[in-house]
Amino acid sequence: WEIPSESATRVGHPAPFPVGLPQRLIDLYTYREDLVLDPFMGSGTTAIAAVRTGRHFVGFDVDPGYAKKAEKRIADELKRLADHDQLQLPGVSLPAVPTPVADDETLAEAAAKQGLKASEVAMAMLQDAGFDITGTDVKVAAGQSVTCMAADRDGVEWLFDVVGGFTSTRSGLAKSDTLWKTLGKVAVIAAEKAPHRYVLLTTDLPAPGSGPGQALAAVRGHLITDVVDITDPTTPAVLSDWAG
Repeated sequence: WEIPSESATRVGHPAPFPVGLPQRLIDLYTYREDLVLDPFMGSGTTAIAAVRTGRHFVGFDVDPGYAKKAEKRIADELKRLADHDQLQLPGVSLPAVPTPVADDETLAEAAAKQGLKASEVAMAMLQDAGFDITGTDVKVAAGQSVTCMAADRDGVEWLFDVVGGFTSTRSGLAKSDTLWKTLGKVAVIAAEKAPHRYVLLTTDLPAPGSGPGQALAAVRGHLITDVVDITDPTTPAVLSDWAG
């Protein structure tokens, strides 16, 4: 397994391991509602993995300070998950949105009405698909940044860039000026970050036979791994397949 390392500063522990490690083992060897025991829990990473996978957790540590850190991390994670489940859009959960979605609304219509950002929808979709968000607004090359970096279930890092917003007019890569600006950025990032899997997530795509559509097709599979419309009902399945 190749799993991105965890930040000691962020966690508050000198030797933290990433949540993805215990989470995979918990998925492999236990069932939902099982009890997970960590007799050396430190800052509570195993507890976080148990919470995320729907397991119960018991942990011990001889350092009261670490026990307090673990309790706070667990409380924060429980709140994040509760907020995340407040709204179910087609194929995606979103945090802290009180208004339910009507059956005849599309994801874009519901998100626009409730003032959600496309990046919020996209990252919620990635997490639902099985990706672990490892960074947001990540600088990757020559001053260029992407919306987020995420690790799939094999620990492989992907770059995701969200282009566009939920508006009443054509947006995202369907707008020619946005498309050409994005392709310039893609070229810069691809030159320095070729080993990474790089995906554009957009709120609208140009017509396949148009000039912009052909330009986008030319970089697909070369400068970028792929480009998908987050409002397409098939996109959650595509993301899940990528997550592994």
